[in-house]
Amino acid sequence: MSRSRRKTPIVGIAKSESDKWYKVLWHRINRARLRGLLAHEQYDDADTDTPYNDWNAPKDGKQYLKSETIERMPELMRK
Repeated sequence: MSRSRRKTPIVGIAKSESDKWYKVLWHRINRARLRGLLAHEQYDDADTDTPYNDWNAPKDGKQYLKSETIERMPELMRK
């Protein structure tokens, strides 16, 4: 595995490796909120399409790498 490389030059913008813990926490909070609304029979307030906001996450989105960047910093293409 020491020679494994990314097939597509897409990396996260910030230093964080993963957003998994943030996504788990966000969905847990959202499900708890919906359960509370449904328990009190407030069906009109139960907005199930609350969007997940990537920009609040620690990784802050993804970006394509330019070929100049890949040549200058090849470590970004490592897995």
